[in-house]
Amino acid sequence: MRDILIVIPCYNEEEILKSSVEKLHEFCNENLREYKWEIVIGDNASTDRTPIIGKELSKSLENVSYYYSPQKGRGHILRKIWTDFESKIYIYTDSDLSTPPTYISDMVKALLRDNYDVAIGSRLLKNSKVAERTFFREIISRGYNKIIRFLFKVHFHDGQCGFKGITQKIKDEIIPMVKDNYWFFDTELLILSERHGYKIAEIPISWKDRESKKSKVKVFKDSIYFLKEIKRLKSSFKNQKREVRS
Repeated sequence: MRDILIVIPCYNEEEILKSSVEKLHEFCNENLREYKWEIVIGDNASTDRTPIIGKELSKSLENVSYYYSPQKGRGHILRKIWTDFESKIYIYTDSDLSTPPTYISDMVKALLRDNYDVAIGSRLLKNSKVAERTFFREIISRGYNKIIRFLFKVHFHDGQCGFKGITQKIKDEIIPMVKDNYWFFDTELLILSERHGYKIAEIPISWKDRESKKSKVKVFKDSIYFLKEIKRLKSSFKNQKREVRS
């Protein structure tokens, strides 16, 4: 049984994957010595050299595995890996390490020592430090999270930060309830966890937006998608109430 499983979901990340995995591996070797840990490169249908690089890293670095899925979607790859691997806790971090690996120690402490069920990095807390983020992205992020807090009456502040951890209990009991397999996966997981009474730790982090000329954020299209998923989840809760009353 592993103590800690760390997943790096990736899609066409040939430019940064090697350096990110090596940096994360170095951190784990130096700071997680008392635990049994493993890093899994979660490749969801990459079409560039990501599969080649991922396989090479899994052979050259101890405790690093490569996992490929032909289906796209961050939620999909996390669900598959978390389901297929046994561990006490499960963590994932964005492939560009926008959140430095040092915060993994805070997440491990929250989940393994402080008895939280879910731990999330937050860019929107008082002590968080966000660098090189455009004003537009900041407004979109804060607006999205305010909508989530208002509609679902939840208390967490940052549903979409790419740095989260869960316990085996959440994997077994909440993940099967999550319907989305893409970007809303995170938010739905958190809403359902809080709704079922699980404890969520919010960790203030430092965050640096990725430097890239090719932005992967399609604001209008993504906004429509998120609104549809919010409506879908809200409707499912209303239907549940009707079923209970009847």
